[in-house]
Amino acid sequence: MTEDEAKTKWCPHAIASHTNPRQRHYLDSDGGSTEPTGPFIFNCLGNQCSQWRWHEPKRTAAFLEAVSAHMRTQSKPNFNASVQAVYAETGGQFERIEGFCGLAGAAS
Repeated sequence: MTEDEAKTKWCPHAIASHTNPRQRHYLDSDGGSTEPTGPFIFNCLGNQCSQWRWHEPKRTAAFLEAVSAHMRTQSKPNFNASVQAVYAETGGQFERIEGFCGLAGAAS
């Protein structure tokens, strides 16, 4: 998933409350209310977390889509040849665009 997508997910490893671990904390968006009025603040931090891991560029959805597009242009499509061609043409374009929580592991 992209880092922006990850930041919308709740992190089960965040400490929600020092007094009650089941109590949720929300951003104070209305000037002091005790009711949950703002967004939940214990979401994934993405690459700001020590456990965030980046996918290898060749494993990202964007890279695989580029490989599929390349294969559609070939008279005799070959996945391995297309992977090599796209990687040679794009260089580091697909670096650090998708990642995952290192504690939870990559989605399968």
